[in-house]
Amino acid sequence: MLNSRTKCRAVVISKRSLEKYLHSSAVFEASGISVEISDEADIAELVARSSYDSRHVSTPWQQLTTRARKRLRDQAKRRLNTKAVEYMTPERLAERDPNDEIHSRLKIIGSLIGSRLTGNAR
Repeated sequence: MLNSRTKCRAVVISKRSLEKYLHSSAVFEASGISVEISDEADIAELVARSSYDSRHVSTPWQQLTTRARKRLRDQAKRRLNTKAVEYMTPERLAERDPNDEIHSRLKIIGSLIGSRLTGNAR
C-alpha cells in the first residue's frame, strides 16, 4: 500500500533490526561490551544485559520488571544505532550484510531525497 504512494517506498530487511547488521568489533569499540552477533540474537538485549550485569550485582537481570528490562533494551538499541554505527566500515558491513541490503536501501533513500529536492518522482 505504501509503495503505491508517490515518492514512498516500503521495504523489509531480512534481519528485521538494524543492530543485526552491526559488526561485533564496532559494538565493542562503541561500548566496551563484547557480544556475539548473529542473525537470530537480540543484540540490543545482549548489550543491555551485559552492561547491566557489569554494574549491578545486587539485583539479577531476570528479577528486573519487564518494563525496566525493556527500557534498558531500548536505551541500548538507541546507543547501538547511533554510536556503534560510527565504527562500521565498508568491510565490516560487507561481512555482516553479504546480500548488500543496507546499501541498496540507502540508495533508495538517496533517490527519494533527490526526488524531493528536485520535485521529481523516481
